[in-house]
Amino acid sequence: MSGIVYVDDDSQLVFCGSGGNDWRRLTHPMDGVHPSGWQLHQSTAGWSWPCPSPSGEFVAAFHQPGGPGSNAQLRVVHLNGVSEVQLLDMRGSLPVYCQWNGDGSHIGLLFQDGEGLQLQSCEPKHIGTAREIEQGAPLFFQWVQGDARVLVHVGDGPRESRVVIRSLGHGEDVILGQSAGVYAAPQVIGERVWLSLPSHRGMRAVCMDVESTDIVFSYELEGLAQVIPAPQGPWVALQGLGQTGARGLRCLSSEEGRLIDICSSTVHSVDWLPDGNRLVVSAERVEGVGLEWMLIDLENHSQRTLCLFWPTPDELMRLRFSSQFGRSHPRLNRDGSSLCFASFGDPGRPDSEPGQSYIYELELEQPGEAPHILDKGSLAVYIHGMNTGVDNASV
Repeated sequence: MSGIVYVDDDSQLVFCGSGGNDWRRLTHPMDGVHPSGWQLHQSTAGWSWPCPSPSGEFVAAFHQPGGPGSNAQLRVVHLNGVSEVQLLDMRGSLPVYCQWNGDGSHIGLLFQDGEGLQLQSCEPKHIGTAREIEQGAPLFFQWVQGDARVLVHVGDGPRESRVVIRSLGHGEDVILGQSAGVYAAPQVIGERVWLSLPSHRGMRAVCMDVESTDIVFSYELEGLAQVIPAPQGPWVALQGLGQTGARGLRCLSSEEGRLIDICSSTVHSVDWLPDGNRLVVSAERVEGVGLEWMLIDLENHSQRTLCLFWPTPDELMRLRFSSQFGRSHPRLNRDGSSLCFASFGDPGRPDSEPGQSYIYELELEQPGEAPHILDKGSLAVYIHGMNTGVDNASV
């Protein structure tokens, strides 16, 4: 079973089952600050960037209370819609992104403080405290799966950029090396780490063993691309970036070293299905405005346009930094059979209002089927861990 948590039109968090059932409001605009929360909630910033815990029992999200001078907060909300905890006061800093580690015992928090970025770790069992991990800009990170270690790629320029694994437990930090810059998040698949490293020609796709730090695969190509490996199998997606490289999509076999061109359109995001042979891609249309979702099957050498969409600002942010958001804020359900996303209404559909944003769900196995409108809203994520047991996020 999969569920969806989304930010609705009132900037509140709502849960619904996949397919649009079992609706449950998780937060309410009445926060006790105003004499009439329901009357004044439209002027409050509300909630943003819900991130489900590994078990699916909790959601971490940023909350901006109403009133002048109020600080943003990192909060943890139980999926029952009853319990809610303020984990950390941001004290004037701007929250950017959060991600749970594999067992739910830590939340990595990225925020902007002045002109720089800081990465801290919070433990849901220790309210009000945070531990600094790294600082600098740009800064991307991923948790080493099921562990209290963080893989960080940070810094701008050959003398400042570094790749390091920070240990929050009893182990030691491991410096993996320096690079000529950083422009994409590292990727962790099991015991393998994938890095997108700038080079004199363009970039290198590097795969390392997370324990031995040995390089097990390396491939250099012209132009910049972000590396997104499949969850299983040999395929690695190379999403073109920047003006110097192809803006399209290529796939690389880490077993054969074979590179194939997939599409030449400007690609904004790549999401692998669990089988490691199919992927959902968002790309610019050859003609007309808006973007399109495409389903690409490497095994059958086929491509199919799923639908058009016009992303909301938060959805566009998730597309732009898909290498960072793909794992923590999933838009595909657990078995890869459906896709959720936020888009302004299709001008060709009679059930949508001009300028209004909606939460859509689309069944991938039904060719030609239009996406289903779940509700008005700005961002949606699937909960992969439902009914898989309780993690260490108890608050």
